[in-house]
Amino acid sequence: MDSTDTIYDLKRLVSEFYEERKWSKLYNAKDLSIAISTESNELLDLFLFESCNEIDRMLKSTKLREKIGSQLAD
Repeated sequence: MDSTDTIYDLKRLVSEFYEERKWSKLYNAKDLSIAISTESNELLDLFLFESCNEIDRMLKSTKLREKIGSQLAD
């Protein structure tokens, strides 16, 4: 993806990702939405109550970057 991609392009990529995994047999829109929210909250929890300066310092930590990567992969 780059700056020329549109919302339509993003929706198409998400749809392809969803269909390739045959998630329609496993998930409905409600459950998938809840799962996405839950995972994003786990990522946000890594930054809860931290100042911008502290987050900048934390991002230099390999351990935290690995945790962030793990949450993004989920």
